[in-house]
Amino acid sequence: MTSPSPRRRGIIIVAVLFVGLALLGLMLGRFAALQREVIPVSSAAETMMVFDELGSSRDAWAEIYPVVPRMGLTHWPEGWSDEIDVETKKTLFLMAMAPLALRANETIIEDRERLLSLRDPQDLGTRDARWLSELALRYKVISSENAEIGPDEIARLKRLVDVIPASLVLAQAAIESGWGTSRFATEANALFGQWTWEDDGMVPSEQRGELGDYRIKSFPTPLYSVAAYMLNLNSHAAYSGLRDRRGGLREAGQTVSGLELAATLTAYSERGQAYVDELSGLINGNGLSNLDEADLSRGGLVVIKPFGAWAQP
Repeated sequence: MTSPSPRRRGIIIVAVLFVGLALLGLMLGRFAALQREVIPVSSAAETMMVFDELGSSRDAWAEIYPVVPRMGLTHWPEGWSDEIDVETKKTLFLMAMAPLALRANETIIEDRERLLSLRDPQDLGTRDARWLSELALRYKVISSENAEIGPDEIARLKRLVDVIPASLVLAQAAIESGWGTSRFATEANALFGQWTWEDDGMVPSEQRGELGDYRIKSFPTPLYSVAAYMLNLNSHAAYSGLRDRRGGLREAGQTVSGLELAATLTAYSERGQAYVDELSGLINGNGLSNLDEADLSRGGLVVIKPFGAWAQP
């Protein structure tokens, strides 16, 4: 990375993020340990300037195997679209989301590679056995840490622990969060509208009483929201079709693409096929497919921290 500009030099710090969300702690702990540079921004224009300095642009996504700057938002800013036109709003949203999707997938890939490297589950060392048990619990393959893990459980995990294509992540986030403008996104970093029946969420203004006292789950950062969404697609019974399709693509040696997996998500929304069609239209219309084979840049993490009028309420 090039030397920081004078405007940024005074605010660069090196720190360590500590995360404690039990369910996603293992998935995000590696992200928390990265050396980081924190850049405060107070407007869409400043954020676009930072993206430009980092070499981030949607034009770069048209390249084969594009590289996306390693960066992330501390929280989703309020007033995302108040000062900019629709097209700029979409560009800002997509450029902010892409590195989050790729980082969450990095941790899944690390877990998958470690899983595939294991041999006999009955002949593991203490460290690998503990890690495998925690992974199986997270993906709901076992219901307690003392449950036995055999060949069948390993086979299930290999089907579940796999990436969610970045193009699909961005398209769903755009729909579910209104391109980052929803109240749940700006007040709770909730980009996918995931439900919870716990107290750690926001009550919808039009809660459907017949479905119980559900809430929209809150997250400490947008990255947590992305990781939780991926875990949901990888473990909930409603999305077994997505996992089957992904497994079939793997077995055939084909690319796991967002367009292929989007076709399986009729159960994600009450809109059914119309929702799938909208996802496909967003992926195609915004040139997102190349992101499915993109990588994050090497080096430290750049954290973008909205403040002032953009700070969370």
